[in-house]
Amino acid sequence: MTLVQGSDYARLLRAARPLITHLFGVFFCGNSFSIAHFDYSGIHISPQFFILPNDSTGLHQLIRVFLRMTMEMSPYELGCDPTCFLEPSTQTYYQAQFPSFAVTMRGPGVPGSEKPNTAGTVRTVGKPLFSSHSFLGRGTSVWLAFNEDTHEPTILKNSWRTPDRDSEITIYQKIRERIGDEQVRGLATVTGGGDVYFKGEPLSIATVRDSPALLDPTETNRVLHRVTLSQVGKPLYDYTCLEELGIALLDALHGMPMVHS
Repeated sequence: MTLVQGSDYARLLRAARPLITHLFGVFFCGNSFSIAHFDYSGIHISPQFFILPNDSTGLHQLIRVFLRMTMEMSPYELGCDPTCFLEPSTQTYYQAQFPSFAVTMRGPGVPGSEKPNTAGTVRTVGKPLFSSHSFLGRGTSVWLAFNEDTHEPTILKNSWRTPDRDSEITIYQKIRERIGDEQVRGLATVTGGGDVYFKGEPLSIATVRDSPALLDPTETNRVLHRVTLSQVGKPLYDYTCLEELGIALLDALHGMPMVHS
């Protein structure tokens, strides 16, 4: 498998499982192998290890890699988002129906604990309404969810933002400051969100890689960001008649000038 093929496979796997932070891949080429780490800012590849008849070093390394990945590493070390949990925990990724997740919205985690503060938790319902298929970038996914605090349905948006730009929640807050309590047709109402914290720090690419030193100067230290919206509808492509499609497009046209003004 080439690096291009492996990257494409990682892209598709992340699209199918959006609530993961990174992936590992093992590449074999002849009598050598390398380990690759994939996240939303790039790829890191280990040095080559050679499996030679008269040198068992490479073989020992390969055995260590497989033992580490299959028996020692935690789900979070393997790429599961530490702020998301299968809900209920008896679910699996391999069941007939798409599993449900308890997703923590924001706020510092409990110091010294693997489990973050559960205040502000939403539970996803079904498969994502949208999941980005891009290899690099924001990795956006949109979910129908249930707010555990208000007991109301909500829309959850999950993405990796660049730290040098206004976050989505900040943009919505600026719009709200401008229009006050006015209800604008086609403009979504934000009910919560912000940067996601784990163990008291923003969950970023540097956190995922477990060291800021592993972040190349040319790479972006993206931060995980979540927003919930009160309006719950359905994807645009699920319209049942032209009237529904037309109304949705008109709503979008009404809301766009307010966003850009």
